[in-house]
Amino acid sequence: MRPAENIEKLVKNINIDTNAKIDEVVLVNVIKAFEKSKGKKTSAIEQSFGRIIMKSKKITKIAAAAVIIVATVLAISLWNKSTPTAYAIEQTIEAMRKVTTAHCLGTTFDGGQIEMWITVNPETGENEQYYLDSPELKMVASPNEAYTYDKKANVVNHLKGGNYISSDIRFGRFIEDMVEVTRSINSKVEIDYVYDTDKAKQVILLVVKTDKLTLESKVDPETKLPMSMNLKLSGQPQPGQIGQSIDEIYYDLPLPEGIFEFEIPEGAEVKERVVEQ
Repeated sequence: MRPAENIEKLVKNINIDTNAKIDEVVLVNVIKAFEKSKGKKTSAIEQSFGRIIMKSKKITKIAAAAVIIVATVLAISLWNKSTPTAYAIEQTIEAMRKVTTAHCLGTTFDGGQIEMWITVNPETGENEQYYLDSPELKMVASPNEAYTYDKKANVVNHLKGGNYISSDIRFGRFIEDMVEVTRSINSKVEIDYVYDTDKAKQVILLVVKTDKLTLESKVDPETKLPMSMNLKLSGQPQPGQIGQSIDEIYYDLPLPEGIFEFEIPEGAEVKERVVEQ
């Protein structure tokens, strides 16, 4: 039953006893509460209303009605405070369209730490520059050129001629691409509200479920921007799947100097490759 229906039922079922003594107590208590909020003295008002109350049964009903109204307003007020603000996924889509940079901290499938820096083209949502540092791989990419560094093998691949940072899921359009993907598989994005202990506040939770994975994204209710993304697989990670989750996302921060300039590690083997578009 909805809160409004509960209140309506409560009001209908109230049994009001209109004997003068009870009514006087009720009204005086209402006046006290009102005057206390105003910071005024109540004695003269109480005496005046006390004399009137003994002479009029109508006043007693008004007093009882006042109590019901106060209780109803209070109940509605408390319910509104505990209810999340209205949210539509289009708000996040619109907010993401304004993002120009992102700094992400994440976790690999085996528990390693990931750091990413991304610049985004607001017009297309495509990544313009991309930096990734994980336990096994480092990558710096821009349109038509990319460096990938295999840390274990100490090998750098210098790739030219292809667009290495374009993907079906664009960071600046991540949420709307996610919506399109779910529609294509006859699914939908589920919206829920959860309490985030790290942020100490209630946040919006977007969930996509398929037979192979579950993708969850927490959204800040104030900025409407994603705060995190968590990927849960039903099987083993596929080749190329590095991260299990992006635990923290920061938007439009100043870029560290030289973050998209790749420096060849000392002693690393460099392999030059040209890839056709």
